[in-house]
Amino acid sequence: MNNINTISSQKFFNKFFTLASGTLGAYILPIIFLPILTRIYSPSEFSLYAIYITIIQIAAMFSTFKFDLAIPITNDYQDRTNLLKVSILNMLFSTAVLSLFFLFFSIYYNALPFSLICLIPSGIILHCLYTHIIYNWLLSKKKLKHISVGKIFFGILSSSLPIMLFLFFDLKNYFYIILSHQISLLVVILIILINIYSKNLLKILFLILNIRINDIITIFNKYKKYAIFSSPSSLMNIFGIWFPVLFFWFFFDDKYVSLFFLSHRVVTFPLHILGDSIGKIFYSEASENIKKGILNEVIAKYFKLLFHIAFPFLVLSIAFAPILFDYIFSSDWSEASIFVQILAPLFFIRLLGSPLSTIPTILYKQEIEFKFQVILFGVRLIMLIVGVLLNNVFLTLILFSIGSAFCWLFYLFIILKMSNIKIYPLIIDTIQSKIKYLLLILISTIFITVLISNNLLLLLSIIILLLYVFYLLTIEIKRV
Repeated sequence: MNNINTISSQKFFNKFFTLASGTLGAYILPIIFLPILTRIYSPSEFSLYAIYITIIQIAAMFSTFKFDLAIPITNDYQDRTNLLKVSILNMLFSTAVLSLFFLFFSIYYNALPFSLICLIPSGIILHCLYTHIIYNWLLSKKKLKHISVGKIFFGILSSSLPIMLFLFFDLKNYFYIILSHQISLLVVILIILINIYSKNLLKILFLILNIRINDIITIFNKYKKYAIFSSPSSLMNIFGIWFPVLFFWFFFDDKYVSLFFLSHRVVTFPLHILGDSIGKIFYSEASENIKKGILNEVIAKYFKLLFHIAFPFLVLSIAFAPILFDYIFSSDWSEASIFVQILAPLFFIRLLGSPLSTIPTILYKQEIEFKFQVILFGVRLIMLIVGVLLNNVFLTLILFSIGSAFCWLFYLFIILKMSNIKIYPLIIDTIQSKIKYLLLILISTIFITVLISNNLLLLLSIIILLLYVFYLLTIEIKRV
């Protein structure tokens, strides 16, 4: 039994390391280059790029009607292939409709530059193909290394191209940041497809184009819950996440759009690097764990790991965000550290719940997730409207963070209850097993904050603490 557990732990560690290293490359490289970009672009200049990213992420999230979500968890190859076809068809149809909408919006309201509108259709298609359709197809094939390498390439290209265009050609405009983003997506998609299929690429493309109406209808009927519940749930979720961008753009200064964009990227670092990797492994292995009858055990184990990750980032974000932002970014962006502190409690809860939030989908009970997203969407909207009426940007974000956090906490309890896990014993057991670790993080943070005044020594102490947290995390992951 010990040998089996050891092998299982090693497999998890290998999968986690493969996915996390790619996500780290895609996420950390733009953050590394951000200090340069924030010195080239002011928050106001960067705001149009932030609006573009908001639009394509929202559109790409629902454009497949979430049929791509079923690709990794179906064991039927024919279904998987047809799900791929349906996802691509839905994406093209959604993109065409949205393109007409934004064209009309641009002509009659003149709210966005026409050049930005022209870049939206290609942005939706490329982003949806890479982050949803191809990603889930690779996940179904267990091609984790390709996912990882693709993310690293994307991180390098998307973060360095805008800087190179400025340094060598003196091109400085939101258009060139967006163009760099799309070129990076296109290059990565081609690299992945050529690397996997090489000589068979044309054969695969022909297979995708070979569409039979009866097969499409069968897939729609068989997996209709993804379109009925998962698609609107995803739309409400991504809309809710980026709601502040839209509200800041309409009701406050444009600079707050960029400040939120930067702070959101920083505070979601552990969620995207670690949480998403754990979530993808959990999702891809769910059907196998259900067959073995160990899903409950796996969920409890993952919850403890997620708590181990989330707690130090909550403490460190609140305690050290102003110090780190002063060192890393220009003074124009210093207010983003306040945004990080406000959003930190929300993303602590999200990091605990988000990787496990696919449980309703796994159990084919998407209607539960749909009800949660409706409530979350409504709460977020109400909180933002109240903040706007009070005409205070920081209060608006505080209300948004508190409302979202409580909704996610409630949903986390529902997920655990659905999985027949007793919540109170799990929380007590998690805290008791981590008590020394939690005290170490708290005492170290207080010690650094109170006793160290030299700026250089303070920065060095924070870096050492972060490295130690990652070292302990590596040990914890090997135990899973």
